[in-house]
Amino acid sequence: FLFINASYVQYRVHFTLANIRRYADKNYPIPHGYWPFEYFSSPNYIAEILLYISFWLISHHTSSFLSLLIWVLVNQSLSALFAHQW
Repeated sequence: FLFINASYVQYRVHFTLANIRRYADKNYPIPHGYWPFEYFSSPNYIAEILLYISFWLISHHTSSFLSLLIWVLVNQSLSALFAHQW
């Protein structure tokens, strides 16, 4: 259930981001219209974290998937922070 929902959210977020058009002054607008953009500045990173949480739950909580989950959490959190600051 978590994997399917996170995949759909990630798809919709990427679809929304792909359809953003530049303004005449070469700037991109802040995306609107899909609910994650109202709560997160980088919802694609949040969806990725949720996907890896679902992988970890399916893997019966193995240590290798826990290591991967921690890596993804740190990596995507830092990427979201830097994107938000930009």
